Amino acid sequence: MTNVAKDKVFQALKERILSGDLTSDDPLKERDLAKEFGVSRTPIREALRQLVSEKLVRIVPNVGAFVGRFSWADAAEIFTIRKVLEAYAAQLTSGRLIVSQIKLLEALLTTSAAAVRRGDVALYAECDEKFHAILNENCGNQHLVEMIRNVNDKTKLTRLRLSLFQNHENTRQSLKEHRAILKELKTRNATACGHLVWQHGQRFYAKVLQTDQPPAFIE
Repeated sequence: MTNVAKDKVFQALKERILSGDLTSDDPLKERDLAKEFGVSRTPIREALRQLVSEKLVRIVPNVGAFVGRFSWADAAEIFTIRKVLEAYAAQLTSGRLIVSQIKLLEALLTTSAAAVRRGDVALYAECDEKFHAILNENCGNQHLVEMIRNVNDKTKLTRLRLSLFQNHENTRQSLKEHRAILKELKTRNATACGHLVWQHGQRFYAKVLQTDQPPAFIE
Protein backbone atom coordinates (compact mmCIF):
# COMPACT_ATOMS: atom_id res chain seq x y z
CA MET A 1 0.00 0.00 0.00
CA THR A 2 2.88 2.34 0.83
CA ASN A 3 4.41 1.89 -2.65
CA VAL A 4 1.06 2.60 -4.31
CA ALA A 5 0.65 5.77 -2.27
CA LYS A 6 4.24 6.82 -2.99
CA ASP A 7 3.80 6.31 -6.73
CA LYS A 8 0.56 8.30 -6.71
CA VAL A 9 2.18 11.22 -4.91
CA PHE A 10 5.30 11.03 -7.08
CA GLN A 11 3.37 11.14 -10.36
CA ALA A 12 1.08 13.93 -9.19
CA LEU A 13 3.93 16.14 -8.00
CA LYS A 14 6.02 15.40 -11.07
CA GLU A 15 3.17 16.45 -13.37
CA ARG A 16 2.67 19.66 -11.41
CA ILE A 17 6.35 20.53 -11.63
CA LEU A 18 6.64 19.75 -15.33
CA SER A 19 3.43 21.62 -16.17
CA GLY A 20 4.59 24.70 -14.29
CA ASP A 21 1.86 24.51 -11.64
CA LEU A 22 4.68 24.26 -9.11
CA THR A 23 7.51 26.69 -9.83
CA SER A 24 11.17 26.91 -8.90
CA ASP A 25 11.82 27.11 -5.15
CA ASP A 26 8.19 26.46 -4.16
CA PRO A 27 8.24 24.71 -0.76
CA LEU A 28 6.97 21.14 -0.55
CA LYS A 29 5.90 20.60 3.05
CA GLU A 30 5.46 16.98 4.07
CA ARG A 31 2.64 17.74 6.53
CA ASP A 32 0.62 19.72 3.97
CA LEU A 33 1.14 17.13 1.24
CA ALA A 34 0.20 14.26 3.55
CA LYS A 35 -3.06 16.04 4.37
CA GLU A 36 -3.76 16.82 0.71
CA PHE A 37 -3.20 13.25 -0.50
CA GLY A 38 -4.71 11.59 2.56
CA VAL A 39 -1.62 9.53 3.34
CA SER A 40 1.03 9.34 6.05
CA ARG A 41 4.24 11.29 5.76
CA THR A 42 6.23 8.14 4.86
CA PRO A 43 5.06 7.89 1.18
CA ILE A 44 5.40 11.67 0.88
CA ARG A 45 9.01 11.46 2.03
CA GLU A 46 9.73 8.57 -0.38
CA ALA A 47 8.11 10.42 -3.30
CA LEU A 48 10.20 13.50 -2.57
CA ARG A 49 13.38 11.41 -2.51
CA GLN A 50 12.50 9.98 -5.91
CA LEU A 51 11.89 13.49 -7.26
CA VAL A 52 15.29 14.50 -5.89
CA SER A 53 16.87 11.63 -7.84
CA GLU A 54 15.34 13.09 -11.02
CA LYS A 55 16.60 16.57 -10.11
CA LEU A 56 13.08 17.96 -9.95
CA VAL A 57 13.23 18.63 -6.21
CA ARG A 58 16.03 19.66 -3.87
CA ILE A 59 16.16 19.10 -0.12
CA VAL A 60 17.84 21.60 2.17
CA PRO A 61 18.93 19.89 5.43
CA ASN A 62 17.00 21.12 8.48
CA VAL A 63 14.87 23.37 6.24
CA GLY A 64 12.76 21.24 3.89
CA ALA A 65 12.06 20.26 0.29
CA PHE A 66 11.70 22.70 -2.59
CA VAL A 67 10.97 22.52 -6.30
CA GLY A 68 14.35 22.41 -8.02
CA ARG A 69 16.02 24.69 -10.49
CA PHE A 70 17.03 23.60 -13.96
CA SER A 71 19.48 25.87 -15.77
CA TRP A 72 20.02 26.41 -19.49
CA ALA A 73 23.45 24.83 -19.02
CA ASP A 74 21.62 21.67 -17.89
CA ALA A 75 19.28 21.96 -20.87
CA ALA A 76 22.17 22.28 -23.34
CA GLU A 77 23.78 19.11 -22.02
CA ILE A 78 20.52 17.18 -22.12
CA PHE A 79 19.73 18.36 -25.66
CA THR A 80 23.12 17.00 -26.77
CA ILE A 81 22.18 13.62 -25.33
CA ARG A 82 18.63 13.67 -26.63
CA LYS A 83 19.45 14.32 -30.29
CA VAL A 84 21.85 11.36 -30.29
CA LEU A 85 19.28 9.07 -28.67
CA GLU A 86 16.55 10.18 -31.08
CA ALA A 87 18.78 9.67 -34.11
CA TYR A 88 19.62 6.14 -32.99
CA ALA A 89 15.95 5.39 -32.27
CA ALA A 90 15.03 6.59 -35.78
CA GLN A 91 17.64 4.28 -37.30
CA LEU A 92 16.13 1.32 -35.47
CA THR A 93 12.57 2.37 -36.25
CA SER A 94 13.20 2.75 -39.97
CA GLY A 95 13.23 -1.01 -40.46
CA ARG A 96 10.30 -1.72 -38.16
CA LEU A 97 7.44 0.55 -39.22
CA ILE A 98 4.44 -1.18 -40.77
CA VAL A 99 2.21 0.25 -43.49
CA SER A 100 -0.42 1.56 -41.07
CA GLN A 101 2.23 3.47 -39.14
CA ILE A 102 3.61 5.02 -42.33
CA LYS A 103 0.08 6.10 -43.23
CA LEU A 104 -0.34 7.61 -39.76
CA LEU A 105 2.85 9.64 -40.27
CA GLU A 106 1.55 10.80 -43.65
CA ALA A 107 -1.73 11.86 -42.05
CA LEU A 108 0.14 13.75 -39.34
CA LEU A 109 2.10 15.67 -41.98
CA THR A 110 -1.11 16.50 -43.83
CA THR A 111 -2.59 17.89 -40.61
CA SER A 112 0.71 19.65 -39.86
CA ALA A 113 0.62 21.38 -43.24
CA ALA A 114 -2.93 22.58 -42.58
CA ALA A 115 -1.84 23.87 -39.18
CA VAL A 116 1.01 25.82 -40.78
CA ARG A 117 -1.36 27.40 -43.30
CA ARG A 118 -3.78 28.43 -40.54
CA GLY A 119 -1.07 29.51 -38.14
CA ASP A 120 -2.39 27.03 -35.57
CA VAL A 121 0.63 26.71 -33.29
CA ALA A 122 -1.00 24.37 -30.76
CA LEU A 123 -2.10 21.91 -33.45
CA TYR A 124 1.29 21.92 -35.14
CA ALA A 125 3.06 21.33 -31.81
CA GLU A 126 0.71 18.41 -31.09
CA CYS A 127 1.43 16.86 -34.50
CA ASP A 128 5.15 17.39 -34.02
CA GLU A 129 5.05 15.60 -30.68
CA LYS A 130 3.11 12.66 -32.14
CA PHE A 131 5.47 12.43 -35.13
CA HIS A 132 8.52 12.11 -32.90
CA ALA A 133 6.74 9.75 -30.52
CA ILE A 134 6.18 7.31 -33.38
CA LEU A 135 9.85 7.50 -34.37
CA ASN A 136 11.04 7.07 -30.79
CA GLU A 137 8.64 4.48 -29.43
CA ASN A 138 8.76 1.96 -32.28
CA CYS A 139 12.50 1.38 -32.14
CA GLY A 140 12.13 -2.00 -30.42
CA ASN A 141 14.42 -1.05 -27.53
CA GLN A 142 12.42 -0.28 -24.39
CA HIS A 143 15.43 0.96 -22.46
CA LEU A 144 16.13 3.50 -25.20
CA VAL A 145 12.48 4.58 -25.18
CA GLU A 146 12.59 5.14 -21.41
CA MET A 147 15.81 7.14 -21.68
CA ILE A 148 14.24 9.44 -24.28
CA ARG A 149 11.10 9.87 -22.18
CA ASN A 150 13.23 10.76 -19.18
CA VAL A 151 15.13 13.56 -20.92
CA ASN A 152 11.86 14.71 -22.46
CA ASP A 153 10.47 15.20 -18.94
CA LYS A 154 13.56 17.05 -17.80
CA THR A 155 13.54 19.49 -20.69
CA LYS A 156 9.76 20.04 -20.71
CA LEU A 157 9.83 19.70 -24.48
CA THR A 158 6.11 20.27 -25.04
CA ARG A 159 6.27 23.81 -23.69
CA LEU A 160 9.42 24.51 -25.68
CA ARG A 161 7.70 23.41 -28.89
CA LEU A 162 4.85 25.83 -28.32
CA SER A 163 7.29 28.66 -27.70
CA LEU A 164 9.46 27.94 -30.72
CA PHE A 165 6.58 27.40 -33.14
CA GLN A 166 5.26 30.89 -32.50
CA ASN A 167 7.72 31.77 -35.26
CA HIS A 168 6.06 30.79 -38.55
CA GLU A 169 9.39 30.17 -40.27
CA ASN A 170 10.29 27.59 -37.62
CA THR A 171 7.11 25.61 -38.28
CA ARG A 172 7.69 25.72 -42.06
CA GLN A 173 11.26 24.47 -41.64
CA SER A 174 10.17 21.79 -39.19
CA LEU A 175 7.52 20.51 -41.59
CA LYS A 176 10.03 20.44 -44.45
CA GLU A 177 12.41 18.35 -42.33
CA HIS A 178 9.64 15.99 -41.24
CA ARG A 179 8.79 15.34 -44.90
CA ALA A 180 12.42 14.52 -45.65
CA ILE A 181 12.56 12.14 -42.68
CA LEU A 182 9.38 10.37 -43.79
CA LYS A 183 10.79 9.95 -47.30
CA GLU A 184 13.79 8.07 -45.91
CA LEU A 185 11.59 6.04 -43.56
CA LYS A 186 9.65 4.80 -46.59
CA THR A 187 12.85 3.60 -48.25
CA ARG A 188 14.04 1.94 -45.00
CA ASN A 189 17.30 3.90 -45.25
CA ALA A 190 18.41 3.70 -41.62
CA THR A 191 21.60 5.73 -42.02
CA ALA A 192 19.94 8.60 -43.88
CA CYS A 193 16.97 8.59 -41.52
CA GLY A 194 19.19 8.77 -38.43
CA HIS A 195 21.27 11.57 -39.96
CA LEU A 196 18.20 13.64 -40.83
CA VAL A 197 16.72 13.21 -37.35
CA TRP A 198 20.06 14.25 -35.83
CA GLN A 199 20.18 17.38 -38.03
CA HIS A 200 16.55 18.13 -37.18
CA GLY A 201 17.27 17.88 -33.47
CA GLN A 202 20.44 19.93 -33.81
CA ARG A 203 18.56 22.80 -35.45
CA PHE A 204 15.62 22.65 -33.04
CA TYR A 205 17.68 22.58 -29.86
CA ALA A 206 20.04 25.27 -31.14
CA LYS A 207 17.03 27.52 -31.77
CA VAL A 208 15.71 26.86 -28.27
CA LEU A 209 19.01 27.74 -26.65
CA GLN A 210 19.25 30.96 -28.68
CA THR A 211 16.00 32.26 -27.23
CA ASP A 212 15.99 34.73 -24.37
CA GLN A 213 14.99 32.57 -21.42
CA PRO A 214 15.15 33.03 -17.64
CA PRO A 215 17.97 31.32 -15.71
CA ALA A 216 15.57 29.00 -13.90
CA PHE A 217 14.19 26.53 -16.43
CA ILE A 218 11.58 24.76 -14.33
CA GLU A 219 9.15 27.58 -13.69
